[in-house]
Amino acid sequence: MKKLWNDSLFERLVDDQYRYYLQMQLACMLLGGTGLLMCVINLFTAHWLMAGLTFAFFFVCLLNLLLLRRFKQMRMVNCLIFECSIFALCTYFVITGGADGFSPHWLLILPTCAMTLLGRKRGGVLTGLLFAMLVFFMWVPFGRNLLQYPYGDLYCARFPVVYLVASVIGYGFELSRLLALKQMFKTQDKMRLLSETDRLTGLRNRYWFQERLSRITRKDKEKNGSAAFLLMDIDTFKNINDTYGHKTGDQVLVEVAKELQAAFHKEDLLCRWGGEEFLAYLPSCTAETARNAGQTVCELVRNTKVQDMEGNSIRVTISVGVVVLSASSQVDEAHAFIEADKQLYTAKRNGRDCVSMIVLE
Repeated sequence: MKKLWNDSLFERLVDDQYRYYLQMQLACMLLGGTGLLMCVINLFTAHWLMAGLTFAFFFVCLLNLLLLRRFKQMRMVNCLIFECSIFALCTYFVITGGADGFSPHWLLILPTCAMTLLGRKRGGVLTGLLFAMLVFFMWVPFGRNLLQYPYGDLYCARFPVVYLVASVIGYGFELSRLLALKQMFKTQDKMRLLSETDRLTGLRNRYWFQERLSRITRKDKEKNGSAAFLLMDIDTFKNINDTYGHKTGDQVLVEVAKELQAAFHKEDLLCRWGGEEFLAYLPSCTAETARNAGQTVCELVRNTKVQDMEGNSIRVTISVGVVVLSASSQVDEAHAFIEADKQLYTAKRNGRDCVSMIVLE
């Protein structure tokens, strides 16, 4: 059989589908082994019928395990086999008393196991059916007449109640696990968002940009055609900080970020690259579209209204370096960044507040 444990096992246990699949295998192994052990004990104690029954249960567990390992997509069928075999065995234990009236006590561990193995819904259904079976045989007069073992009145009155308490505990444990897992995912998403977002401007940060860019495969690039990088830098930003103060400089960054968000589409990648620099990646972008995007950025930033602490208007402009990569281009991202930086400095030398572009074939 395939190796049951692997290095990434515990990382995948947060996926309920995988966890139920794994736990069902463990349950089949554990219950099958228990059935085989009880079969041997029954043979030594001359309980021949119980020996045959426990061996049949062992065989069902073994068959279910082999099917589960061989056909992972049959998980629902495996669950049904497991549920039916457990229900039939427990019903037999209650009617006959099993080994001297002890066997029904196995039912007390089933609620917690059923919730853990099958999930809150399927486990709850199985637990509810077993409780209904207990109520029928121990509380309903017609059902009590069908019992073959002489349970006492006190036992029949209390055992279903004890089973119900065990069921509530099992349900509570599984519900608390699900709520804790949901909160963990919520916290994880929040932490991921914080780690990927620039707190000042609200734009994505450099880490997010590089991670998303790394997901774009060569096949995606060929499908999308030409693409473009736009490296943007606020003009004379150091002078703004020195003249008006860093608080005003921060306000300039915030307002420019708002204009950049308005300039690009949702499918474009936009981030604060660092300091007063911003970087955008435009998939499926022609040279003309890239130049127009750069000019739009310059126009929007040029018309941005920012005031200093005294209410005076500040003129803000931005320079844009554009690199367009053709669909057949073999240039990697690292070289494209270098070229974009060169075009940005060309735009600065050309008087700022403009676009400089190069197309790499």
